[in-house]
Amino acid sequence: MARSIRVASECIARVKHALRCHGFPSQNALAVALGLSRSTITSFFTGKPVDYVNFVEISERLGLDWQAIAYTDTTPPETTPPTETNLNFDWKQASKAMLLAQDRGRLTTNPLTAGDGLTFELDDIYVPLGLVERKQRQRRIGDISPQQGSKIYDSDPADEITQTFDRQEQFFEQVLKSGKSQRIAIIGEPGSGKTTLLQKIAAWILENTSDVPIWISLADLQGKSIEEYLLSTWLRSATRKVRVTPAMEEALGELFNSGKVWLLLDAVDEMAMGATTGLPLQTIANQLTGWIADARVVLTCRLNVWDGGKNALETFETYRNLDFSYGNPDGVGQFIRRWFKDNLEVGQRLRLELDQPGRDRIKDAVKNPLRLALLCRTWTLAPDGLPNTKAALYRHFIEALYEWKQDRFPTSSRQRQQLNQALGELALKAIAEEKTKFRLRHRLVTSILGETDEDLFKL
Repeated sequence: MARSIRVASECIARVKHALRCHGFPSQNALAVALGLSRSTITSFFTGKPVDYVNFVEISERLGLDWQAIAYTDTTPPETTPPTETNLNFDWKQASKAMLLAQDRGRLTTNPLTAGDGLTFELDDIYVPLGLVERKQRQRRIGDISPQQGSKIYDSDPADEITQTFDRQEQFFEQVLKSGKSQRIAIIGEPGSGKTTLLQKIAAWILENTSDVPIWISLADLQGKSIEEYLLSTWLRSATRKVRVTPAMEEALGELFNSGKVWLLLDAVDEMAMGATTGLPLQTIANQLTGWIADARVVLTCRLNVWDGGKNALETFETYRNLDFSYGNPDGVGQFIRRWFKDNLEVGQRLRLELDQPGRDRIKDAVKNPLRLALLCRTWTLAPDGLPNTKAALYRHFIEALYEWKQDRFPTSSRQRQQLNQALGELALKAIAEEKTKFRLRHRLVTSILGETDEDLFKL
């Protein structure tokens, strides 16, 4: 397949429609969000040739299957029987291109802030990482009250931090480079920087080893097993082939057998397989077998899922992201200064505002990296004082999150209002009941949101 490809003429109207549906007011806004030149975006929308990696990246941001919109020459190409020679493939370069196409070199919050003219490199934010020696926790059985639900993210007396890495380089050298463990789990609460750390690990592998990192966002499996995803979706995109041959599949298997593959599995808690049974960790354990088992594995998972029951991955070396701190070091202040590096005065006002009397609950909330990023973004747009309560602060965050996820989950203003009202009713009903499962019962959810095929539930 050629390195440059173009949108088929009959699909140009479709891609322009996708631009509007995914909340981009103009082609220039899309260029800013992706960090690409305006000329590249213009070429894409006018059916002119575009670099393969950029073509895939633009298509994915617009929610399009790049193969479905790409122009295909109907003339049958000359084929060469697969031999050991022509199967010689630069897996590392292909992996690097895939990571670029998957947007793994940028912060996950960049789509939210790009419209404001703010984008950040991974090195701009550092979340301290602690090595946690974890005793086997008592399994959560039966029901817990909604009031106790948030306590699952609190530190537990059974956890002992045996080592804290002051610099990420220490973690890379002492854990990754040393080969201390073939199985690593990065756990933490939502927004604690798990995906950001996994991105840093991918970059470290490319820069410091001859190995091949393969990134899989587990939410993208869509019912496929890891093996099926690798042999179809990932391999087809990495080799830039319309069809994958048995010889190519065998070559990928041999790469895994060589021990040079790092399988980076992001967000175990978001995978569809295993969600219905409540056993996503068991599902992963069942799939890390055969030729896939020869890879080193690093995965991310929310703390409540990791500790929510019998852990089928308990042999993994477990690391937990720690929140930003105040005082010395002032991690919150450092983050704010980097965010407002082009307007330090505005950042200083925010930091001082956090120290005002009565801000203790808000200060505690924004030690979380994602919530701190949302606060900075809110302050950028309206630097006129903080809300007085966490509830008011979260209302600002809700709107920011809707905007951030608009490309994957497009919603109208009316849909947001309907969903907010329904989720509020669902929360009140769960709290009003004497007890409820930590994961809400299907019957409880459908009583508010309707059946699974209804519009509100789909939102």
